[in-house]
Order: sequence, then structure tokens, then C-alpha cells
Amino acid sequence: MTIGISNLENSRVRKNAEQANTFTHPLLESGARVPEGIKENPEAINQLVKIIGLYGYKCNSVSGIVEMSFTRGFSVWCNNHNYAYHIKDKGGNWVVTLQ
Repeated sequence: MTIGISNLENSRVRKNAEQANTFTHPLLESGARVPEGIKENPEAINQLVKIIGLYGYKCNSVSGIVEMSFTRGFSVWCNNHNYAYHIKDKGGNWVVTLQ
């Protein structure tokens, strides 16, 4: 019994990994990691890139996105990890800082 459960669990893990790797978006680089919330709302990628651009910074492709833990915001890596940005909600306004 244990072997059957183990095999079933392994196939679920593989299936979840395959699904995670199949998420695509025109701005995402190959292998880019993004939070589940972004996968559920891919338009957010466009919005993050647009906010970065409004601050005069470049983001032609997204290398990865991480949702911040202790504040409302995101860390975004762009252009093959050449640029890193923090996008934070400060007083109801989104503020972009180059890292």
C-alpha cells in the first residue's frame, strides 16, 4: 500500500511541477518564477511592467516576481536579472525603487 501511495504522490508532484512550468506570458522569460496570485491574474504582469516604465526604468522582459511578505508590494527582476525593482504601496500610491 505504501508504494502505491508513494507513486501516486510522486505523480501529483510531477504534475504540479509540469503545470508550474507551463505558465507562459509574452513578457516572462523562460524559467521565470511568479506567485500563484500572478498566475491567476496574468494581467498583473503587464501592470507591474507598466508601473516600472512610468518611473522611467526599463523592463523589457520579466525574470521573476516575488510578493513581499511584510508590506504590500512586489520585487520584480527584469531583463535577464539585470535590473531589480521594489514596487510598494505607500499611502495608496505605488512607488518603484531600483535595487
